[in-house]
Amino acid sequence: MDIPLHQRGRASIDFVAAVGAATRQGRAAVAGELLAVGVGDAVLTGPLPERCAAFDDAVARTPSYAAFAALREWGYAHHGRIAMEAFDEVREGVAPALDALRHGPTTLEPTLGDDVPAYFRGVAFHRTGCWDAHDYMGAVHGEIIHRRLVGRNFGGDIYAQRRSMLDELRRPAYARILELGTSSGNFTVALAQRFPAATICGVDPSLRMLEQAQRVGNELGCAWRLYQRAAEATGFDDGSFELVAGYSLLHELPQPVLRAVLREAFRILEPGGELLLGDVVPYLAQDPLAQAWADHEARHGGEPYWREACSVDLAAAASAAGFESARYFFAATPRRFPFILHACKPLAAGRTGP
Repeated sequence: MDIPLHQRGRASIDFVAAVGAATRQGRAAVAGELLAVGVGDAVLTGPLPERCAAFDDAVARTPSYAAFAALREWGYAHHGRIAMEAFDEVREGVAPALDALRHGPTTLEPTLGDDVPAYFRGVAFHRTGCWDAHDYMGAVHGEIIHRRLVGRNFGGDIYAQRRSMLDELRRPAYARILELGTSSGNFTVALAQRFPAATICGVDPSLRMLEQAQRVGNELGCAWRLYQRAAEATGFDDGSFELVAGYSLLHELPQPVLRAVLREAFRILEPGGELLLGDVVPYLAQDPLAQAWADHEARHGGEPYWREACSVDLAAAASAAGFESARYFFAATPRRFPFILHACKPLAAGRTGP
């Protein structure tokens, strides 16, 4: 779907995108200055907190850092507000069509109400306020922030990596699929395109995001079943699904919850079922300098659980949850993104792991 913006909204979004491009240039300048003074893998030693503190000190002393930090802060602090304002300018014209798309074959059960998980409540993810900061936040995020900002800043087909991730699966078809962290439905579309005969269910704690996923499903004529539930407590029966999949969820979770999600996935998969999760690059696959940069950007960018989530070896965690043949690896895409966890529930599984 497309949300046509007024001239002011388009100009504001274009400006935010331009700030994002300038921020990337500023980061490249800072990175070059760090290397010029010898700040690299060899000097970033010791435990991660100490390395990150040393990196922060070195970054702050580079000549380009003040300008880079100012641009980055402005973008983080204002992109969500500007996107919401751009939507509100056209709300009167687009809301009826969006509301009509809440009706159709895709269903949504808003089961959590105000009882959302503590780690989710009030957290300003990505510095936008929160996932439910606006009554049409799913449309704001999915159609304005994601398509007009993320898509422009990263270039190319930002949905291709979701589709290509599915190449890692063992079977040509699945009858029952659960998506963890459905958000506004981008990965759900990829699942439906690859497995058109499957019954697809999705869970997410954000009602606003699920409302947009419902609109997307209905626009496509899909009969998705969406539930406002947490990924670590889905409420489904043991062995309900052949495939449990998700894209870019785990770095939004504190480590104990992340591990609980793996145990829950094991429980609700049938014996022989598969788990496929794509997410950001973990620290185990990065050199010390890349770790420090990722950690630095996460702390400034509204990613409260990034460090603890990215410090987990998900292959080991999946094995501890009961899975077998767990692999944790770079995607075979030009950008080597996302980083993928693929694991299987044993055919003879008799327990749900520790």
